[in-house]
Amino acid sequence: MIIRPATADDAPRYVAHVRRIVEERPATAPLALDEVRTVEDMAAWIASPITLIALDDAGDAMLGTINLRRTSPRRALHHTAVLGMSVRAESRGQGVGSALMRAALAWAADNGLTRVELQVFADNARAIALYEKHGFRHEGRRRNAVFLDGAYLDDLIMAWVR
Repeated sequence: MIIRPATADDAPRYVAHVRRIVEERPATAPLALDEVRTVEDMAAWIASPITLIALDDAGDAMLGTINLRRTSPRRALHHTAVLGMSVRAESRGQGVGSALMRAALAWAADNGLTRVELQVFADNARAIALYEKHGFRHEGRRRNAVFLDGAYLDDLIMAWVR
């Protein structure tokens, strides 16, 4: 498996990856297909501040992604970022998520981030276990936070604090 920073050249396959994740059921992303970024938008989005991708050994297939976005341009919040990640269904349980998480948290520590936040569907036990394994702690629950596939879903707020 190859873990590396995404570049603008990865935008087409990144969009294809997101579209695939959005179509999976049960849903793991609160996004509709018509809300997926265009290739042009994705190319710009990839750069701020870090997006990492996991590729197969040949470097052809995108297995997963992880990104960190600063929560605010304000100096008082510059130490905090929001994490988002996705791993293709057929790649789950193979260490892809852990490899991405280790790389992202190392990048965070090396770049002055001391708090990384995320939200996860409350029924996504596999993702919650991954986050807990990497030091994320529960901070709250947002009831009926997402309306997806005709139902309201709760999500959990979790954070890693260095």
